[in-house]
Amino acid sequence: MSPAERAQLRATLGALLTAERLAGGWSVRRLARAAGLDRRTLQRLAAGTMRPREVTLHALASVLAVNDPGPLAARLLTAAGPSLRPNTDGAVRRRRHRAGLALVAGHRPLPSDLAERVRLHRTASAARAEAYGLLHRPGALDDPAVLDAIGQLLDESRQLHEQAGPAVVFRIGRHQIHAGWAG
Repeated sequence: MSPAERAQLRATLGALLTAERLAGGWSVRRLARAAGLDRRTLQRLAAGTMRPREVTLHALASVLAVNDPGPLAARLLTAAGPSLRPNTDGAVRRRRHRAGLALVAGHRPLPSDLAERVRLHRTASAARAEAYGLLHRPGALDDPAVLDAIGQLLDESRQLHEQAGPAVVFRIGRHQIHAGWAG
């Protein structure tokens, strides 16, 4: 890569990545982890010493602009210009795999509407688990106060699940992660 190309990448893509990262309050390490990248890769992209792949820029945009990554991805691709390297099947597979790992580990943010649905389902499941815990206490079926508490918790659980909508299922490779009642 020529010094002129490095300077161009640093001035366009590097400056845009740094500005978006700082605006979102992301550290280099945290952003790299969330995007499924090595920290050094992100540093090299920002410094203009590495030609990016399209899939890498899309991964960064999906973290930096989680609710609407399209416009940021377009700006990143434009900033990369002719230095953009073509995707390969292997690069796409690796990026998807690493994005899945980041999601499972809780490093990758979810779009706000999806995150809210997952939160509601988890809260509903916790209320249901608490109700079942009360039900399994010795003498619970003979205590009207405990039965009332169980009824309230189960009603709360049902209302929260209805508010959350259908179950959220993440498919990552051959694995599935469920939030909510499937059925």
